[in-house]
Amino acid sequence: MNRLEKSLETLSNIKNQLSHGTYSQINRMLNSLNPSEIAHLIESSPPKERELVWQILNNDLEGEVLNHLPDTLQEEFLKQMGAAEFIEATEYLETDELANILQKVPEAVIEGVLSSMSLQNRARLEEVLSFPEDSAGGLMNTDVIAVRKNHTLDVVLRYLRMQGSIPKTTNKIFVVNRLNNYLGTLSLNKLLISDPTLHVGDLFDEDDISILVDATDSEVARLFEREDLISCY
Repeated sequence: MNRLEKSLETLSNIKNQLSHGTYSQINRMLNSLNPSEIAHLIESSPPKERELVWQILNNDLEGEVLNHLPDTLQEEFLKQMGAAEFIEATEYLETDELANILQKVPEAVIEGVLSSMSLQNRARLEEVLSFPEDSAGGLMNTDVIAVRKNHTLDVVLRYLRMQGSIPKTTNKIFVVNRLNNYLGTLSLNKLLISDPTLHVGDLFDEDDISILVDATDSEVARLFEREDLISCY
């Protein structure tokens, strides 16, 4: 049985158990699914069963599940959450994902979330929230790696090792000046195979594609599809 067949079988079993199964059985099966599968289960269930699934769901999965739900269902669950519950549920979301959900909650919840964050993370989130939701600025993820032209590749590699991990979907490092203005990109491939004594300025691509913050979401999607992009500044 492949993964898809197993997931479909688990979803079917959970639906059967919702009407006459025990809490422990449903809990075990539900929390073994990935967030997109749980979101699909919620979306395809009647309202009473949706509430039961949400109550059983582990807190550390709630944010990712919310992120996969359609707007109407997101808003339905968000209306029931106070600031403290919202903060706990969305703790592990990326900045762009959190910003997207925050735009659907009351101002008091937004203030509670912002006040709970570090100054750096708050500034990043406020920057994303300052742009329309359907613009490139509103969609952007500020969790990126940026370096200067005068850094050697060895310095960049040591910096990456100190971080312990890099943002998801990272295929390039962004090159900026002292004012954090975009200059170009350095591919991870070049970084890994080139002489570590070389400088970023010797290898980075000044002609790489960039997107204006006021570009619409449809324009961004077309550009990513046309250019087969993974990330862009």
